[in-house]
Amino acid sequence: MKRLPIVLGFEGKKAVVVGGGRVAARHVTKLINAQMKDIIVYSPTVHDELIVHINNGAVTWIKETILEPRSFSADFLLLTTPNEDLHRKLYQYKKPYQLVYVATNHELSDIHFPLTIRRGALTIALTTNGSSPLYTKRIKQMIEQNLDDHIEEDLAFLYEVRLRLKQMNISKEKRQTLLKMVISDSVLRRSDRQLYVEELIRNKVFDETNDEYDNQR
Repeated sequence: MKRLPIVLGFEGKKAVVVGGGRVAARHVTKLINAQMKDIIVYSPTVHDELIVHINNGAVTWIKETILEPRSFSADFLLLTTPNEDLHRKLYQYKKPYQLVYVATNHELSDIHFPLTIRRGALTIALTTNGSSPLYTKRIKQMIEQNLDDHIEEDLAFLYEVRLRLKQMNISKEKRQTLLKMVISDSVLRRSDRQLYVEELIRNKVFDETNDEYDNQR
């Protein structure tokens, strides 16, 4: 099955999780890190990691064993028990707007949780679509070993430069030219890059002012 990688925002969304074991704990932590505020776990017992989230109010625990198919009012439904037959029945009761994760059936799932690499503002998501989770981990290690140590601070710097340029009254073309110059190693690795970029901006803005003046003559 073909999949489309997308980035979702979870603010104001609700998730229901059926099952309270290790798989549930791993994915609930991801939802919490993505700022989801309304998470309900249905399970007679829960993993120690979930206990921490329950105690700090990030998760609501309902001590109930789901045995029969039913529907849940939530944007996301995570089925994380070992019971595939139960998962299939619950999936049939999904609401039209729900996205369902089925831990026991990759093909049935509407969504998947790829391996992720995070470095500040950088997020890299990796999946082999169930072909080989172990190989996915190997690829993740290869990428991590080759990532530049400066990525986090570089991205923070580039974000500030981009904000500065968006606030300036210059053409889109000049803005793109400046951004392309700034992302080069010759600029990023300068110890005085902040001052250097300020000078670049002043020069480009001055050039554009002259261009506008010449066009008006």
